[in-house]
Amino acid sequence: MKKLFGHLLPLSDVEIDAIWTAGTLTVDANVLLDLYRFHPATRDALIQALRAFNGRLWLSHQAASEFVRNRARAAAAVAKELGDADSDLGTLEVATRKATDDLRGRRPLPREVGLKLKAEVEAAIRTAKVSIEEARTRNADGGSTDAVLDDVMSLFDGSVGAAPDDVELADLHKEAERRIKEKVPPGYEDARKDGGNAHGDYLVWHQVLQQAKSSAKPVILVTSERKEDWWERAHGKTVGPRHELLDEAHRVAGQTVLIYQTDSFVERAAKRTGASVSAFVRSDMLAPRDDQELEDIITTAVEELADEFLDNDSRINDLTAETNADSWSVNSVEVTNFGPIDYARCSAPFTASLHYTGDQREDHMWFGTEIRAELRGTITFENGSWVINDDYELENAAIDYGEPDVDDHERTSAGPLGPTRRTST
Repeated sequence: MKKLFGHLLPLSDVEIDAIWTAGTLTVDANVLLDLYRFHPATRDALIQALRAFNGRLWLSHQAASEFVRNRARAAAAVAKELGDADSDLGTLEVATRKATDDLRGRRPLPREVGLKLKAEVEAAIRTAKVSIEEARTRNADGGSTDAVLDDVMSLFDGSVGAAPDDVELADLHKEAERRIKEKVPPGYEDARKDGGNAHGDYLVWHQVLQQAKSSAKPVILVTSERKEDWWERAHGKTVGPRHELLDEAHRVAGQTVLIYQTDSFVERAAKRTGASVSAFVRSDMLAPRDDQELEDIITTAVEELADEFLDNDSRINDLTAETNADSWSVNSVEVTNFGPIDYARCSAPFTASLHYTGDQREDHMWFGTEIRAELRGTITFENGSWVINDDYELENAAIDYGEPDVDDHERTSAGPLGPTRRTST
């Protein structure tokens, strides 16, 4: 059985250590672009972990190309965040000055209370401004002085894969499009991206497999991807890489490909040297890189929970029982509000609207029966996955009946027409 399915089963510690000792290490572009976004301590931890593979590092041409194209944009985004932080401090400074001046004017209070508070707040603001300026100095603007670029160039000097020729590239794009349509991992979750950008994940994956095949060595792939076209999920938890990826690596390359998210890779690399990773560094690596990624993470988690509600939530079940629908399914989920992120806890509040659609019997007059509800909660990263905390609130669950497609006689005999709304209590 192991001969047939061993590539899909968990490896032993001995087998994993052997791959870490002799295998090739590669990363996707976002792992490198995250070096711009990370705090210096996190950046150093990742660079150190990569350097431990000196002589066994390799970068796919696709990942290298994406990094070169997007590095200036990543650096500019950091510069904008620092500028926004500076503006926030300016706003705080003005508000603090007014508040402390008002406090000093309160006659029942000693004047020293307001003076002391003002001095302490102004000192804290000055410290924060120094930190911002230090961060500006450390973080490149994507121009001629770029420490991140220097590190990446040093790490992968002479170790970048060859570019595919035009004919091969055209064939790869066709294959990527087929896989997106048929939802073959990885990459189909990027279908919304423009043009060839939707094919980047597959191009990286293809080139990684070709490297494993040509070198006849196992590969460790580090990715910042968290989407379902890379990872198997069970009950909201990430349980490992998609089996399709492991099977394809076995068939195409005849090699094992270990896939790690950035935080898991850095943690294991540190453990091998007897070091540890601080809670701050861990949370920094787990934080979404932008609002769009956070929204995608929340949407995926809410979709899973919304599906569970059809089986397990009494309020939704009571409403479905009142209808004449044969079956119900999740039509859509929309995240209407989210954030800000609590980086200390790696969590964020959110609000989402849920839309369920019922399938109608052909002999029934009502069509388009729907249930809508609102979900409020907090999403937190724990045990390798983003999960919605159990203290969520499901609100305003109600039935919406669409307009019936019947003639006047049927309308009269059927009773009052929609749209009507019934709410679960």
